[in-house]
Amino acid sequence: LFDPILDENCELIREAGSDFTIPIGLINGDADWYTPASMVEEYYQEINAPKKELKIMEGCGHMVAQFDDPEGFSEVLKEMLASFE
Repeated sequence: LFDPILDENCELIREAGSDFTIPIGLINGDADWYTPASMVEEYYQEINAPKKELKIMEGCGHMVAQFDDPEGFSEVLKEMLASFE
C-alpha cells in the first residue's frame, strides 16, 4: 500500500538535489510512515551545505508541527535557526 507513496517521496527528495549554498535543516518524526526517518537520514548524509542539521523527533509522525508536538517543533526550529546564524 505504501510503496507508491514512498517511491514518490524518494523521487521528490532526489529532485531537490544535494548541493546547497545555504544552510539546510531537516526535522522529521521517528513515527513518520509517509517520509520515514531512515529515508531522511540517508538524504541528510548526501547533503553538501555550508551548515546542515537533522533532528528526528521521538513519537512524532508526518504532521510534527501541526498535530504531534507543535511546541516541541517550534523549539527545535528556533534552536536550528539560531545554530545557522
